[in-house]
Amino acid sequence: MVNIKKRIAIALVAGVVTGGYCAGSVLLNPPPHVKPELWFVAMIFYGRVLQGFVIGIADGIRLHWAIRGAILGLIFSLMLAIVPLNSGNMRGATMLLIFGIFYGIITDAVATWAAKAKADQGHIDTK
Repeated sequence: MVNIKKRIAIALVAGVVTGGYCAGSVLLNPPPHVKPELWFVAMIFYGRVLQGFVIGIADGIRLHWAIRGAILGLIFSLMLAIVPLNSGNMRGATMLLIFGIFYGIITDAVATWAAKAKADQGHIDTK
């Protein structure tokens, strides 16, 4: 049994952390000849937080956590990669995709582990 509230909370926190890191990376180390605009940095942060929320509620999707996290990370990263692709920044788009998949896997792994650990804590096995 999974504690869904804890899973959502943990995945949201992971989304805030990865969103902050991703947005901060764009601000502090932008690609060459690119001036990051505030709306795009905010979109990156919001996209990662939303990714965390969806991963949190996705426990009912019957896939291994790594596959589920990678697919959801890819879906949300495709949304974010449209802007750099449109402006010819292939490096930025590729980085958003790769890190989105990675963040999705990590977020789902941590949320799955923590929610199951909490749910099993009070369980007494009668076998």
